[in-house]
Amino acid sequence: MKHCDCRKIAIIEEAAEGIKESKQTTDFLQLILHWKNVLEKSIEDTEKNMSAVAIIGNNLVLEIESLKKDVNEHIDRLEIAVKDELTTRKEERVTKLTDRGTKVSSLKSIVDNWHNIYRTCIHDGSEIHCLIEINKMILMKEKMASEIHTATSHIDEKSFRFERNQIVKYLQENVRSLGFINIVNTKPSTGLRLEPLCDSFSESFVHMPETSNFRKGTINKLFTLYIGDNDNNEVRGLFTEEFIFISSYKTDKLLKFDLNGKFLCDRKFKARSWCVTEFRGDELALIFGSSKEIHFLNVYTLVIERKINLAVSVNLLRYISENDQFVATCSMGRSIFWLNAISGEKIKEETASKNQQVHYICAYGSNGYVFTSGWNDNISLLVNNRIKYTYNNKDISRSRGVDIDFHGNLYLCCPNSVHQISPLGELIRKIPCEDIGTSNPCAIRFKQNSNLFLLTSFDSGKVVVAEIC
Repeated sequence: MKHCDCRKIAIIEEAAEGIKESKQTTDFLQLILHWKNVLEKSIEDTEKNMSAVAIIGNNLVLEIESLKKDVNEHIDRLEIAVKDELTTRKEERVTKLTDRGTKVSSLKSIVDNWHNIYRTCIHDGSEIHCLIEINKMILMKEKMASEIHTATSHIDEKSFRFERNQIVKYLQENVRSLGFINIVNTKPSTGLRLEPLCDSFSESFVHMPETSNFRKGTINKLFTLYIGDNDNNEVRGLFTEEFIFISSYKTDKLLKFDLNGKFLCDRKFKARSWCVTEFRGDELALIFGSSKEIHFLNVYTLVIERKINLAVSVNLLRYISENDQFVATCSMGRSIFWLNAISGEKIKEETASKNQQVHYICAYGSNGYVFTSGWNDNISLLVNNRIKYTYNNKDISRSRGVDIDFHGNLYLCCPNSVHQISPLGELIRKIPCEDIGTSNPCAIRFKQNSNLFLLTSFDSGKVVVAEIC
């Protein structure tokens, strides 16, 4: 106040005058009260959620125990049935053996009696006595020979062997758990929201847990699957909860591995499998060539159990679990279809840009998709047929496979690298093929809700399984 050069200084008493009743103080108090209510509500909701988790956990334990009981009771019934069948078959066999034994014993008694008579006549009987008894036996010789031949010529050493049901064999080899525990959103968050999400189309991914640093995490190669001759070959792959499946267009085969890379079995088809995708539960969906049929294959037996007819001919297929539909496209075409996964009925159709042909396609949530045409230097994410972003890069003029992780990041296979693109269409990084341990990548596929992915190759004859750490 006394300094001669400090002129725009307010006296503190004057500055404080009326501060208690000012709008600034009142508004800030309201904000503090709002924060207090939000935090108290959050604490209350957290405590309720903890109690609910404990209850749900106990209920799930009871459900798992009930499932085990049902399975055990079913197996017990099957055990009783097969034991009853064994008892019946054993009784039938024993009856046949007893009848044969009785017949043979009866014939032996007759032959023993003849032998005794024959020996007595020779040693102790007269010539006349021998003549009479021997002639009696000779008269019955042909009949006796026939009966002995019949009774002894069909003797077989039959036993029993238990043939395991093929499904039970696959159950023991491939079913590694009774089920899976998933964390699901039962109620959306109502807490204080300070910033909006990037866009509504990414809402399918934001609730997922952060298990890895997807933007900067290193690529850790886990193992390699060798599938034989792969020169200039379309190879695609996918994960299920328990297995890895690799389809080879050149060999007409579908190969099955466990999640540790152990080869389990394969299935060769009469027609070339152009596309295979996961489906609900224990089925895969297959398209042979450009077809109006989707075939459904059991993941345990690798047997095609059913098929549905389509109104349109398709050759690319991805399943969308959110709305139980397929997104599909026809061979070298521009039309993208949404199909009912139960009936095959066409729900809607969208058209790619002019001069673009769809080579690979990936579903993005329930209404979005990304596709590559192989020759353009840009790709676009479309949601409800509206472009959300377009990614341009001269390196993607020969792009191939495309997939999305559970954070909404896009992965695009290019000749020498895999481009990682953010949900806003910005390049995060180029992952060199050398870092993954492969070359000339063809298709990429992530395991659902996981940092695991597989990468196939056009020319190396191997599929790399890796993780982002």
